[in-house]
Order: sequence, then C-alpha cells, then structure tokens
Amino acid sequence: MTYARARLWTGISGVGLVVLASALALGLSWPERWLPSGADWSRDIALLALLSALFALVFLPVDVFAGLVLNRLFGVPRGGLARFGIDWLRGVLFQSLIFSVSGAALLLAGRSFGLAGALAAFALLMLVLLAAQAPIARLVGGLIPNRSGDAANWGTRRVEVVRAVDPSFTGGIVGWPGAERIVIPERWLEVLGKDGVSALIDRRRLLAARGWRAQGLGLALVWNLVGFSLAAIMPGSGVTDLPGLVTLFLWFNLWSFAGLLVLPRPSRAGVL
Repeated sequence: MTYARARLWTGISGVGLVVLASALALGLSWPERWLPSGADWSRDIALLALLSALFALVFLPVDVFAGLVLNRLFGVPRGGLARFGIDWLRGVLFQSLIFSVSGAALLLAGRSFGLAGALAAFALLMLVLLAAQAPIARLVGGLIPNRSGDAANWGTRRVEVVRAVDPSFTGGIVGWPGAERIVIPERWLEVLGKDGVSALIDRRRLLAARGWRAQGLGLALVWNLVGFSLAAIMPGSGVTDLPGLVTLFLWFNLWSFAGLLVLPRPSRAGVL
C-alpha cells in the first residue's frame, strides 16, 4: 500500500459516502420532511449555508484521514493538527460560500423564470466558475503564487508557478479556451528540474493549442447540463423552493457518480 494508493482508496470511500448518503436522503425524502417550502430569501440563504456546513462536517472524517492521518502514516511533511485545521477551515468556508451563492442564484432564476431560467443560470454558473478557476483554487487550496527566482523565468509563457501545501498537487490548465494559463507546483522545479518542467509545460500548451482541452470542457459542460435537466424532472425535484432544489442536487450527485463510471475511458484516451 503506497501513499498514492492509500489516497486513491480514501477518495473512493468518499465517493461511496456521497452516493450512499444521497440515495438514503432520496429514499427517505429527507429534503421534503426536514426543509421548509415556500419563498423566504433570508431563510433559504441561511439554510443553504447551514446545509453546506453540514456537508463539510459529514465529510470531516474523510478529510482528516486523507489530509492528516495518511500524511503521518507515510511520513509526508505537511504540518501538524493546527496547520491542518486552518487549511481545512479556509477551504470549507470558501467552498461553502460558493455552494450557498450558487444555490441562491438557482432559486432566484427558478422562481423568476422556471426550469428554463434555472437551467440558464446553471450554465452561466459553470462558465463563471471556469473563468474563475485560478482564484478559486488559490482561495480553497491556499495556493501562493511564486514570482521570484527560477519561477519568474516562466512568466512570459503564460505559466504560473504556485506553492501548495499539499505535496501531491499537480497544477493544471485554467481559464477560458484561448486564454489559458498553465499552473505548475513550485515543488516540480526542485524534483524534475528545468528540462522536466519544460517538457510538461510544452505538453499542456499543446493540449490547449490543439483545442483538446476545449473539447474536454465542452463535453463536461454538456454532460452537466444534461444531468441537471434530468435531475430537475425526477420525483421531488424543483427549482422554486429549497426542498426541491436540494432533492435536485441529490439526484445530480447520482448522475455525477454515473459520470465517474463512464467518463474515465474517453478521458484516458484523450490523455494518451
């Protein structure tokens, strides 16, 4: 059992928890039983924030095991309990804020324009999140841009070097197609050297230049739009009150799990 495999199995366990919790909540009609219906903005926003916090607490054991226990078991340096607590709380606060604002936007669109309005708002939210990938990653993950020393040499290539708390962070490609930025971890400069990092940057630039990342983004957006549309017409779902919206989210979790089973194959083919 390696560190990477242990993290993989922890992730699989977290996915299983999402699926089981969503199926249980749907089967027992928890949103309809426990959440008030009707339109009350202050109440709905407060409940969305509370549900986001509850979601974080349910997954706290998985986070602790993956982010603290495993690191100690395998001797991966990442600070102690206090450091983990600060990082976890920062990530949860920003992620909960995104969840709450997104949920409120969908309710507003649904109450004003029905399902079509909610679907349009969902599409707009995806585009906004795509454009804001880099700042969201910095806020949630605590990424710190590094513009000094060797890192500054990559600036002319639309590359951003960041310092990450998590040693497993691999960066990626962020932003709109045609205006992508490549994010790489500072640690790679030490581990892989200039030639190794240059090769990996060239690979990511090629993915963007040939439109392959844009194709992948297009598939992801369509997949989510189809899933949202299907979830919206499932029993108990709705876009005009909080119980219906939470039920929609639960159905969408199951759709996301289906994507986790189906989409890796074309994704691997695209990587190759």
